[in-house]
Amino acid sequence: MIGTATFNLVNAPADALCLRVVVTGSRTVTRLFDLMPGQTTMFTLNGLPLGNDTFTESAFNIGCGMVTDASIATWLSDPTPATLQAGVAANVTVVLRRNGTANVTSDFQDDVPTCAPLQQVCMTPTGPQCTDVGSDRNNCGMCGNVCPPVTNAAPACSSGNCSFVCNVNFRDCNGNPADGCETNIFTNPLNCGACGVVCQGGASCQNGFCVAPPQIQVVPAFLNFPPTPVGSMLNPLPVQISNVGGAPLSIFSTIITGPNAPDFSFFQPPPPMLPPGGSFTLQVQFHPTGSPGPRNATLVLQTNAPAQPSATVQLSGMAL
Repeated sequence: MIGTATFNLVNAPADALCLRVVVTGSRTVTRLFDLMPGQTTMFTLNGLPLGNDTFTESAFNIGCGMVTDASIATWLSDPTPATLQAGVAANVTVVLRRNGTANVTSDFQDDVPTCAPLQQVCMTPTGPQCTDVGSDRNNCGMCGNVCPPVTNAAPACSSGNCSFVCNVNFRDCNGNPADGCETNIFTNPLNCGACGVVCQGGASCQNGFCVAPPQIQVVPAFLNFPPTPVGSMLNPLPVQISNVGGAPLSIFSTIITGPNAPDFSFFQPPPPMLPPGGSFTLQVQFHPTGSPGPRNATLVLQTNAPAQPSATVQLSGMAL
C-alpha cells in the first residue's frame, strides 16, 4: 500500500524555479517540480510510504534539469511531519524560508597568555604558560630545553644556561662538570669539609672534620718486680693503657711472650675499645717457678693505632 499527499504552492518567488520534495518514512521518496515565478501551483505526490512521514522541501533558482546533489538551495523548509493513510490524500503545508549565505573564516588558536619581560610562552602538560627561561630547568634558555641529571647534584638553570647544585655533602673538587659532584667532603681526607682541605698526620675525615687517629700510651714501659721466692706471688704492679688520639682505639689482643712468659700473668684484660681520652689499668703479676734466677718477658698489645700497632712493656724479676 502507498500513500498520496497534495501540495498547494502559493506565489512562487522569482528565485524559485525548481522545487525538490523529500519524503522520509519507512523509505525515502524524492520528487522535483518545475515552478513558474509568481504563480500558484497545485500538485500531488503518489507512491509515498504509509505511516508517519517527514516532508522537507528546498527550492532552487535553476531549472530542475540542472539540479544536482551539489546544487545550493535558495529556499529551505524545516522538516514537517504528516501521517499518511491508505486511500486518503493528506494535505501537507510546508513553509520555506530564504536560505542565507555567508563567508566564514575559521581559525584554530590556543589561549596564549601575555607574559612579563624575560619570559616566554612554553607548552606544558596543562597548556601554554609563561616561563622564565633564565631559571626554569625544564625550559632553560629556550622552551623544551631540559637540564640533564647530574651525579650527586640537582640540575639547575642559571641565566639561561644549565648548571647544577651539589648535594649537601658533595662538591665538584676536580672542576669537571662531566662527573658532577664527585667528592664526598664528609669522608674524603684530601678534601675534608671543603675542596683542598687535607687532613694531616694520618687524621681521618669524619662528618667534614679532620679527626686525629687513635694513639696508644702505655705507662710504664718497663716493669721490674721485686725479688720473689719461687712458688710465691707478691702484689701486682699496674700498667696504665690510655688512648691519647682523636679516634677510638681498638685493642685486638693482649699477650705475654718471651723466654719466661709463664712466670708472668695479668688479671682482667683491657676492653676491646677505648674512646678518645679513655684509659684502663692492667694488673700484672710475677709468680716465678723452677730454679732461682732472673726472669724476663714482654707484654704485647695489638691495636689499630697507625703509629704504634704493637705497644710493649718489658717485664723483669728475680726469682729467689
